[in-house]
Amino acid sequence: MHKLTANLFGLVFLLGSGAAAADLLGSEERTRVATPDRQYLSAMAGFTAVDDDRAENVDEGLHAVGIYGYQFDNNFGVEGSFAAEAVRGAGHRVTAMLDGYYGFANRRAGNAVPYYLAGIGLAHNDIDSDSTTNLAYNIGLGISAPLDDLIGLRLRFRGEARYFHDTVGDGLDDFRVSLGLEVPLFR
Repeated sequence: MHKLTANLFGLVFLLGSGAAAADLLGSEERTRVATPDRQYLSAMAGFTAVDDDRAENVDEGLHAVGIYGYQFDNNFGVEGSFAAEAVRGAGHRVTAMLDGYYGFANRRAGNAVPYYLAGIGLAHNDIDSDSTTNLAYNIGLGISAPLDDLIGLRLRFRGEARYFHDTVGDGLDDFRVSLGLEVPLFR
């Protein structure tokens, strides 16, 4: 599981670094205009490297995430997310999280933005006919990059990796890697 997790984190870092470098190299050739977009929606899907205590002989699961985000005037923002996760033979989990966000550039300026996030919320677990709702927290890093030059639509690529801790039982430590799209609202 740890080799898979390291490879997935590496992939997200590589994608993020490449997108940020490409954006920096091309910034002199094009001028992006800052837009009044503050709110955005994101839909992502990915793999979860699950804690060994969650299930025997199972290393990964699948998840889908919906996010609503708000960007403040600076590089800070806040996101609310709802995720559903399934682990073969080990039940499922549904989470609702509130995350604080810091981007290393202002996403509203139309640039590739590497970011950190951290948050707290609730996780509802249905594992082996035991159903509980518990406190959960997560930290992560990712990249959000514009796709408008590639496809002509106001979409952004989003990729991220998160460490996710769920306080169910003795606690579960999972790693999530997600890829998806982000769309600004109310332009």
